[in-house]
Amino acid sequence: MTYSPPQIEIVGDVSELTLVDGSFGDREQP
Repeated sequence: MTYSPPQIEIVGDVSELTLVDGSFGDREQP
């Protein structure tokens, strides 16, 4: 549950998102 809130904030930043989930970063990046 504690990881739920922080994850949403990271989603706003593609740079940070790539660190958390590489697959997600690829999706945002063309």
